[in-house]
Amino acid sequence: MSRALVSVPPRARKGEVVEIRAMIQHEMETGFRPLPQGGFAPRLILRRFECDYDGATVFAADLHPAISANPFIAFRIRATRSGDISAVAPFRYVCLLIAIALGWLIWGHVPNLMGWAGIVLVIGAGLVLLRQGAL
Repeated sequence: MSRALVSVPPRARKGEVVEIRAMIQHEMETGFRPLPQGGFAPRLILRRFECDYDGATVFAADLHPAISANPFIAFRIRATRSGDISAVAPFRYVCLLIAIALGWLIWGHVPNLMGWAGIVLVIGAGLVLLRQGAL
């Protein structure tokens, strides 16, 4: 199971340079581990990291086999408008539902109880902010 821990400042003013930090945790497989039933575990490595901001890719990195199992990536971008980043963030997690659907369709993976609880919490927080007019 993969997860990314992303750190962004709570607010950004137009023209301000902000630092984005991401720690990507995943189950890495080199492709060289023998399986009990014979053969080798399929290779599973991170190949690319991209960050989109306001509909455009602002940072991208091609990752290679020598990268750390759980890479830490930090970069800076210039904000193109002012705003409270934490108010917009819950709606970026709509991609969670898409990721769950793809994970189920491609690999047959379904989140555990804690995963579902986190998803409900994040989406619920976004809906509460929307209802209160904070967005």
